Amino acid sequence: MLKQRFDQDKYLVGSIVLGAVILLIHGLTLIRFPVPHGDEAWMASRAYEFIKSGNSFGSLDRGVLDLFDGYEYFNPWLSSAIQSFGLRLFGEPSLLAIRFISLVSGFVLLIAIYYIGSAFGSKQLGILSVAFTAFSWPFSLSAHFGRPDIIAATFGYAGLAVHLNNRKSNNWLSALAGLLTGLAFEVHPHAAVYIPTVLALFIWKYKTGILKRSDFWTYDGGVMVGLMVFGGLHILPAPQTYLNLSQIVFSESHIPPILTFEYSVIRDAFKQMALMVFFTYPQILIGLFAIYRMMKKRPPFIGTLLVLTGALLLSFTLLVRNKFLLYYAILYSPSLSLLLAALFNDFLEAPVYKKFEHCIRYLIVISILLLPMLRIIRVNSYPNYQRLQSDVNQAVEEGDVIMANQLYWFGLSDHTYYSWENIAFHRRYKPESGIDGVFRLLKPDLFIIDGQLANFISDEIDDNHYFQAFNVPKSELETFLDKFASIETIIQYENEIPIQIYRINWNQN
Repeated sequence: MLKQRFDQDKYLVGSIVLGAVILLIHGLTLIRFPVPHGDEAWMASRAYEFIKSGNSFGSLDRGVLDLFDGYEYFNPWLSSAIQSFGLRLFGEPSLLAIRFISLVSGFVLLIAIYYIGSAFGSKQLGILSVAFTAFSWPFSLSAHFGRPDIIAATFGYAGLAVHLNNRKSNNWLSALAGLLTGLAFEVHPHAAVYIPTVLALFIWKYKTGILKRSDFWTYDGGVMVGLMVFGGLHILPAPQTYLNLSQIVFSESHIPPILTFEYSVIRDAFKQMALMVFFTYPQILIGLFAIYRMMKKRPPFIGTLLVLTGALLLSFTLLVRNKFLLYYAILYSPSLSLLLAALFNDFLEAPVYKKFEHCIRYLIVISILLLPMLRIIRVNSYPNYQRLQSDVNQAVEEGDVIMANQLYWFGLSDHTYYSWENIAFHRRYKPESGIDGVFRLLKPDLFIIDGQLANFISDEIDDNHYFQAFNVPKSELETFLDKFASIETIIQYENEIPIQIYRINWNQN
């Protein structure tokens, strides 16, 4: 009785200490890491529009896409609704406001991970699962990044948590698990990876008897409700527009490898997946030992854990195309954290000959946990971002229409501001018109070329299909700028690509 009480107190104290450390580290580094990105402004503009009108088609989406009737139904709705709470709380669209919601969502994700880990073993395994997730590089990236990826992961892992803790096969809980995974897809289409993962868990559990299980069918029903929400929000109001905009936005850059039906693409997807996992989660090398160790000891949960991890990695490999975009790693990386947690849970529970060995083992685990955080704590990109935003703002005059990387919208949201990606969208919309066509359509006064945009300006064919899909022909752009624009200012920082701000003189046209 006393030992049970001691264990409960130990887990309570451990949970409080772990929660405080997670909150401290991630709270202090929230706007320091990673480097601010244009997608964060893009998401903030959608959340800002949601507050004003209830739809998620933000000002940065305008340009080409709003030429279609019913365009306002195209973008994900649920993620913008959730992110809008950050803007309401801080009173304006800002980097902090959009990142705050990602961090809160990350904390909810950690709760789901705890319940998954504890479903596999014990409270200690649940706590270790939280620790290995919270101090991983993918979590630190996505929980500090104003994109919907971590919100999608939160819904997906919440669905997995409900499913794995539904030991009595309750139909209502199964339906809830399906609804959560279906809604994850509404947040971001890449969250489709969770649907086949839960299916694999059902097959593992029921084998050939799966079709006779009512909880399997109620899970499917929950998924269908989530997908019906997606269809009702985006497709049914304007089906043709949804199809047209999907082709313009995604057809050249986001087609899942499995749907290309090309052997070379699918083969490369497995190669890219291996590189992505190793780069974002190098601890996987220990995870391979974890598999070997667990298979020898055969704990009762090992089969389910391996099915979960394997199905999720396989689904991600076949359904997610652009694996060099590392913020997608949060969709699968917590499953790897669960694997590591299982190994170190066994390490901590193994018998010891002397009491001080327990302390040494805990120090080893803590060291492994905190090691990935060293490179994150050292980074502070926010002062450079503030300086950059200030310098760009000084080049802008009242009433200027801007086309540029979306990032600078945070400081210029009172201007008409177009994303440079309209160049690619317009080429897909009207292939015959060229760069001159999109500039004449939008009539920007300022065109800003920074390091991010410079990556896409080239006359060469890029092997990376994503960069090729958003390619801006260099010679064609230079011809237009030479003829109709002049350099307003050049912002040069040491060891960085200069930022060129062009002013376009439409009076010459």
